[in-house]
Amino acid sequence: MQSGIHFFPLDTNLDTKLQLIECEYGLEGFAVIIKLWQKIYGGEGYFINWEKDIALLFARELGLTIEALENIIAAAVKREIFNKEILEKFGILTSSGIQKRFLEATRRRKETVIKKELLLIREEQIPQNVNILGNNVDIYQKNVDKTNQRKKEGNKQIDDAAGAAELYEKLFGTMTDQVKKELRSIENQLEFSVIKYIIELAKIDGKGWNWTRTVLKNAIKDGVKDVMQFEAIREQHAIKKRTEKKISGKNNFLSYSSNASYDIAEFEKRVLEKRIKERNCTN
Repeated sequence: MQSGIHFFPLDTNLDTKLQLIECEYGLEGFAVIIKLWQKIYGGEGYFINWEKDIALLFARELGLTIEALENIIAAAVKREIFNKEILEKFGILTSSGIQKRFLEATRRRKETVIKKELLLIREEQIPQNVNILGNNVDIYQKNVDKTNQRKKEGNKQIDDAAGAAELYEKLFGTMTDQVKKELRSIENQLEFSVIKYIIELAKIDGKGWNWTRTVLKNAIKDGVKDVMQFEAIREQHAIKKRTEKKISGKNNFLSYSSNASYDIAEFEKRVLEKRIKERNCTN
């Protein structure tokens, strides 16, 4: 069974934490966190065993002393980039943010397995396809039963059949027949969670239907499967635009390219280039 994922986005909520790591340890500190995320998402998907031998090999790979690496890890735990309790109890690096992104990215899999003792997220945030492995398997079954009951009672979930048209009217007001027709076509080609995400972002950013339709069609063209993938593409494109100094002064919040690359090595390279050019902290 496939465990890891092929790409991951940089969560903007972690910007301050990463900046503090960079202020303390320079680009080496930033690179360590990115490399660890790369190993976590590409390996087990939501955690990595952090034993002495693994740390030694990792330090050698990055050209660091083990002492320097241990200091960076300690700072990352202090900043809650990794969970302190799980590290001390099991010798494992993970976090609630890592687990949320992993489970969202694997939502379309038939089954995703996660260990109960490592779980750091709430019941309502756990997708239907997750199998929680632990001593008390009844806990997972109760969670499934509760979720199924909520569905029977008619609660609206992101993927329920409320439809993009209903969402659009709720956010923007009455739509034309042409817009309804276009949305129906888009619904047949794109996951509703992605449609919902893009429409809500358009509302927040003050965009109209023409912009929204273009972004939705680009997402279809790129074969976007979920919100995580959409965000990864958008972030890569934004980084590329900044590094090429083509920012026009307009709001680039949702710049989107149908030719964006999913290659994580290139993504990491551009992130580091951006950090070098925009760095305003000293070691």
